[in-house]
Amino acid sequence: MDKIDKEIQEKFNEADSLRINQSYSKAIVLFNEILKKYPSFPPALNNIAMCYIGLKKFEEAEKFYLKCMEIKPVHIITINGYADLLAHTNQFQKAIPVYKESLKNNPNQEKIVERLIHCLHEINQDNEVSILCEKATKIYSKNKYISEIYGKTLLRLNRHKEAQSVLDKTVGSIEFNEENFKVNS
Repeated sequence: MDKIDKEIQEKFNEADSLRINQSYSKAIVLFNEILKKYPSFPPALNNIAMCYIGLKKFEEAEKFYLKCMEIKPVHIITINGYADLLAHTNQFQKAIPVYKESLKNNPNQEKIVERLIHCLHEINQDNEVSILCEKATKIYSKNKYISEIYGKTLLRLNRHKEAQSVLDKTVGSIEFNEENFKVNS
């Protein structure tokens, strides 16, 4: 983080408090004042992007994330925020490389692995989902979302026995006969 003077730090804290309290428009005004003095200040750029998300102005948010992404090194919070914005607006194809970049910087991000898998699943990249889920279920063995997507993907790939095995561990198996049924979990 750049060194900023005390006055700007106080303005940043005030703007951040406004953002947290969902006074997004007021926060944007203060963050923009900070940018007049420090035009490449990543925390201000990143926070403006988050404010625009709060205002549901996703195109504006993307502009500020992209400005922030130009400043090296890019902070992982910015990378993840930008990727989440893309995924949230169904731009899965664009989100995938951003999530992958985040995982290169820090591979131990279970939620980011989940989100990457979700994006790949949404655009039917079943082979890649299968490979990623197989690795991820070994690392995050208690993550039901990853296991469930893995099972569904294996079904789509016509790998039914493997799918049944994965899904049995995730949601349990169902046994039934003509008179009753039993869920094993």
